[in-house]
Amino acid sequence: MGTAAKRSIPSPDKLHCYPYARETRIKKRVIGVNIIPQQVNFVLEAFVFATLLCGFFGIILKKNILMKIVSMDVMSTGAIAYYVLIASRDGFFTPIISDHSYNGAYADPVPQGAILTAIVIGLSIQALMLVGAMKLSRDHPTLDTREIEKDNT
Repeated sequence: MGTAAKRSIPSPDKLHCYPYARETRIKKRVIGVNIIPQQVNFVLEAFVFATLLCGFFGIILKKNILMKIVSMDVMSTGAIAYYVLIASRDGFFTPIISDHSYNGAYADPVPQGAILTAIVIGLSIQALMLVGAMKLSRDHPTLDTREIEKDNT
């Protein structure tokens, strides 16, 4: 018999392993309630603005072209994160038609589509900037903007 005979009924605190229990718990807790507390939301906004400022000051203060490109990508990531943070305040559930109907707040899919588009456009702009940096490095032995400006004037 061994260990197979000693199976026990799971306790209520271990119901998180079962999907139906999780769904019921989420349904009871989330409907009509803001998911992120105000203090956590403030901290997230502070980190997002810090990311934006790091990217902005990186673009201004760094003299290497590759570091400027990375700083621009960091700033773009901060802007996208802020947009996601603002768009996620409305709802939690995805607006997909299914068997279970939730009467809670749904997440708006339009900002999600805009964010995906912004990510793709940011990636393509970054690729173009890196190609420009590669072509510039063929003409100049350095990627320092001060040296490139001296050679061109």
